[in-house]
Amino acid sequence: MKMVLATLLLCAPTPMLAGSGVAGHTYSRGVQRFVHSGKRPIDFRVRSTTARDRIRIYDVTYASALSGRVPAYVVIPDGKGPFAAVLFAHWAMEGSQTRNRTEFLDEAVALAHAGAVCLLPDAPFARPGQKEDSNPLSAKSISMFFQQILDLRRGIEILTRRADVDKTRIGFVGHSYDANAGGVLAGVDKRLIQSLRPLPGSHFQWRDTMRRKESQAFTSLLRVPLSCRLQPRQWPLHRGHFSCRGGY
Repeated sequence: MKMVLATLLLCAPTPMLAGSGVAGHTYSRGVQRFVHSGKRPIDFRVRSTTARDRIRIYDVTYASALSGRVPAYVVIPDGKGPFAAVLFAHWAMEGSQTRNRTEFLDEAVALAHAGAVCLLPDAPFARPGQKEDSNPLSAKSISMFFQQILDLRRGIEILTRRADVDKTRIGFVGHSYDANAGGVLAGVDKRLIQSLRPLPGSHFQWRDTMRRKESQAFTSLLRVPLSCRLQPRQWPLHRGHFSCRGGY
């Protein structure tokens, strides 16, 4: 709940705009808060490459929109494309070993087998040298959340620059903390065709999720056949905690 409040605080219009009475103007000005600076090059670097059943997994970094570097995995299908693309963003559950870019790596490999390029970045709190504030409503926590949205937009930029990616088939999957970020992302970045966001506080079982109506819509728009390739998770599925919506 606190993370939801932080999201609302971050996205709230300024007092001046709130009193303007012009909804379109408020939205356009609000979106500008999430336009990443073009002054800092993305500076994409590959650190190492591994293979899993003809699927290539690249350990990469790229420059954050604000400061430091973003560790990430890029998972590439076998073939020339053009492929769909999916940006995965992980949860923030304290004590979890998958509180980082590894959370969806198995799913990304499954998607790659089905014909999708996947990017899995670390959120700011999971990056080397970063120290979190335990209060999600503190200025530091909100600043990290804001940085995550900007860096996810950079992730979309990385995907759209790839020659093997179909720019009309880019989707987003965010879990818990990054379901919040994905809600903002879907509102400010028109390059996403579809997003699947298990909502804050939920756990989910990916295989069951793919049988749900909203998940079928997700895969249908991306035109990627997924359900038969995904492996079951051992997490409980909380029904009713999913949001799936199209892009623009």
